[in-house]
Amino acid sequence: MKPGFLRRIAQGGGLSAVKLFTGLVKIKVLASVLGVEGVGLLSLGLQFQATAVGLVSMSLAVGVINLGRPAWVDGDAAAAGQVLGTALALVGLNATVFLAALALFGQALGGGWLAAFAAQGISLWPLALAAVVVSFANVLWEGLSFLVDRFDVYVRSNMVAAVCDALLFGLGAWFFGLPGALAASLLGSLVLFAVYTLFSARATATRQILGRLSVQRARIRPLLSYSVLMLSTTALGLSCLFAARAHLTAVAGESANGYLQVVTALSAYLLPFVMTGVWGHLHPAAAASGDTTAARVELHRTLVASMRLGCAGCVAVVISAPLLVSLVYTRSFLDAQAFIPVYFGADLGYMFVSVLGAYLLAVGQKRAYFIGYAAYHGLLLAGVLLAAARWGAWAYVLAHALAAVGVTALALVHALRSGLLDGTTLRTVAGCALAALACCALDHLGTVLPLGTLAPQVSWLLGPVVILLVLAPLRPRWLPRWGRA
Repeated sequence: MKPGFLRRIAQGGGLSAVKLFTGLVKIKVLASVLGVEGVGLLSLGLQFQATAVGLVSMSLAVGVINLGRPAWVDGDAAAAGQVLGTALALVGLNATVFLAALALFGQALGGGWLAAFAAQGISLWPLALAAVVVSFANVLWEGLSFLVDRFDVYVRSNMVAAVCDALLFGLGAWFFGLPGALAASLLGSLVLFAVYTLFSARATATRQILGRLSVQRARIRPLLSYSVLMLSTTALGLSCLFAARAHLTAVAGESANGYLQVVTALSAYLLPFVMTGVWGHLHPAAAASGDTTAARVELHRTLVASMRLGCAGCVAVVISAPLLVSLVYTRSFLDAQAFIPVYFGADLGYMFVSVLGAYLLAVGQKRAYFIGYAAYHGLLLAGVLLAAARWGAWAYVLAHALAAVGVTALALVHALRSGLLDGTTLRTVAGCALAALACCALDHLGTVLPLGTLAPQVSWLLGPVVILLVLAPLRPRWLPRWGRA
């Protein structure tokens, strides 16, 4: 595996760890200061901001990377500047329309939930302005950092911004309550933009493209083709997940959704640890060259290394579940422990599909990407709607497993028919996954060794062995680098 990918995995894992720690600190402070109702209202406002970011930015950063990266690699800074400049013009137009619509029709468009803010004399304008700033930061600086393959700029900027954001939210809520927390969102977005600017301005490549910014009408349609895809998949996924969780809560109760949150939250910590590095490494490389032999070789290397890390992480979470649940939550959530081996076993398939999806999107195979994304969320929602009343939270866990297996099968068929993956890569990935799945199955069954009063679970002993085996091929290349350091 190329050292660059492992470095990006480490950088992405570091960013995920910083965001996790600062997020937990922020949640603890906000919960203590604002109380249940205040946190609920704040989360509603932040959901408004997240939705606004999606609408204003239109996920144009993906188009900037996919369309601008090949031009930059070919030495055409002017073409890359046209792509970025046109995307920024679209964001500016969207921001103008969004702010005007909020000023003229905000109360009518928002419906009854906006009244909760008005009743307390709280304005949503800080969140609206924050959404605009974040949209420009995402398209300009995030898109530009991936376009010129400066993943380190993306990581450092977001690390600093995450720490500042937690500090601003804590201070704002402590001294000014909910209005202070909402204002902190705007200040945090400005800090993000400023930090991005500071780190990006030091890179010669970014200055070259910024000096060639221009708007070209011919660039609009290709950019929008990626925006429509990302908006539709993101909206589809969020809608299906929300509908599934809402239905589960309605028919099985809030406690079922609470136990489910434990396993989905732990999963949300593991997947970005691997995928952030994949996006930082594979997406710029594949977008620059397209679906070439060299790009597929890099896909094979990235997929094998990602699945090794993912399988090791999956097993580590499964065998340490009792400690993790008690540490991150409380012992009253230990009933959720039974879901973890099943859910994380299915996550291995989801991770495999996610890596392939990153490559398909980078090389412009948008239809295959959309079909896989839609199939997973459609199967998940259908399973929950059909079985939640009978099986409760298990319906969601099993629907996730069914959807992951189904989409993995589709991905394998597509990969084999198109020659995307070779036999060696598939055998390596399958071997790692089967070892991890065996550990998950033994943990779920609760199989124990008859060693008197000790009686440890087999998975507790097998897990460390599996972790060492799947990570062993990565180790020889790491140790010399550390030793020389």
